[in-house]
Amino acid sequence: MHPRREDEGRPLQIIAHRGGSAHAPENTFAAFENAIAMGVRGIEFDLRMSADKEIFVIHDTTLDRTTTGSGLIAETPAAEIRKLDAGSWFAPEFRGEPVPLFDDVLARYDGRIALHIEIKDDSAELAQIVAGKIIAAEAFERCWVTSFHPGVHAALRACSKDLRLAYVMRKRTVESVETLRAADVQMVCPHALEITPDLVEIYHAAGFLVRTWGVKGDADLLRQISTLGIYGSTFSDLKAALEIVSPA
Repeated sequence: MHPRREDEGRPLQIIAHRGGSAHAPENTFAAFENAIAMGVRGIEFDLRMSADKEIFVIHDTTLDRTTTGSGLIAETPAAEIRKLDAGSWFAPEFRGEPVPLFDDVLARYDGRIALHIEIKDDSAELAQIVAGKIIAAEAFERCWVTSFHPGVHAALRACSKDLRLAYVMRKRTVESVETLRAADVQMVCPHALEITPDLVEIYHAAGFLVRTWGVKGDADLLRQISTLGIYGSTFSDLKAALEIVSPA
């Protein structure tokens, strides 16, 4: 018999994808605060590293799409990134929103909400810096660190056995229990279109939590997921999700 999981007996947890990017500029404090105000208990966001190894909350490899800057984040000094506007591209009322530093997110949401942190780059160095910040903040219980990259999982686990890790699976991919155990993760994150009751049972029997991603306004898919007894799923449109699923 598998050990009791923290999702057993709980409704599906709604996790705000990039903070709930349908309602506010993604990966900003405006989005995170809006998600909390809407009643969700978890926010998902992305991390990348500047040229001088500061860790910022941003999805793309470049600054172009979501800020007033341009160029690769990895080639831009932190001082330049801090000057950028990350809100006005979404709507004028968000003008002046900064690109958040991971340090500031950790401090601001201490005890307020669960943090689902995706390390975007296949970088052991980035993983080690992120792990060090979580360890220093003693934030193990409120942070899930996720990645597509096995090397990132290995680097994170080498930093601490207490980190809570999640293996994000790519579209049209389902990882075996053996692969997941080798990665030493506690949560699996398949794409929503790949999840089935049988797959959930396999992962649950092996002791893994299950959290899906990729639900984009498909009400029928959301209803299906909500009946599977899994930990949760990420959503960009929190209003649509909340109309179907009460927040856990």
